[in-house]
Amino acid sequence: MPTASDAEALHIAASRGDAAQVVRLLESGADVEARDARGRTPLLVAAREGRADAARLLLEAGAAVDARGESMSITPLMASAQRGDVALVRLLLEAAADPNAAARNGAGVLARAVIGGNLVVAKALLDAGADPDGAGSSAPPNTSPLWVAVAMKKRDLVNLLLERGANTNTGDSVSDTPFGVAVSGGDATIARMLLEAGADPLRPALSNLPLLAVAIRFTNLPMAELLEEYGLSLAKSDTPNVVTTAERMMLAEAEDRKNKPFAG
Repeated sequence: MPTASDAEALHIAASRGDAAQVVRLLESGADVEARDARGRTPLLVAAREGRADAARLLLEAGAAVDARGESMSITPLMASAQRGDVALVRLLLEAAADPNAAARNGAGVLARAVIGGNLVVAKALLDAGADPDGAGSSAPPNTSPLWVAVAMKKRDLVNLLLERGANTNTGDSVSDTPFGVAVSGGDATIARMLLEAGADPLRPALSNLPLLAVAIRFTNLPMAELLEEYGLSLAKSDTPNVVTTAERMMLAEAEDRKNKPFAG
């Protein structure tokens, strides 16, 4: 009869990738779905540690592929996606893991792949049916894969998500749109990518400032030029040349900062 120590030993073997010990414990009747003190199954532990061989053995023994840990309700696929572990992601997808699962904070598998920064993993998830917008409309906008990719300035992933149809205009009362994030983050290349994909340049920043004013606040002339190219202004009739006005305001901003070096 398997004991509690057998269950603990299975978690340890899974975390170490000790395939031989995993086999011995399973053959002796260790519970493949046993939970450790943090509510994790052996499969989740193996996924978090990048132990593909152990994970394969556990799956063959009937481990539930989407069993969640109790803390943030993480699945094995979420863990391996954030690690950027291509082999484990593919193994779990082949075992029918859900590519659209989301944790309690709303961040789903694809958003975690973006955090991990692995383009191959992100493509594999999308090819397996992952929603390019992540966990859907019920999730906070700042957990969407595109929002995360823009915030982390991962241009290759931004491009991939846009190619797969990600919504460029997600945002709410507590989160900027991806375009607003690009402007405040100062990445004119990503901002252009978003505009070309249909981002709305007229939505104000979360601060309720026009986005051009945000660009000026961060003294980003290339961004101001991009915004002018797309018809943005400071919403004043006395600014016939937005970029010239931006240059003047940036100089004034820089001078003000120089005179107030300790100002926030």
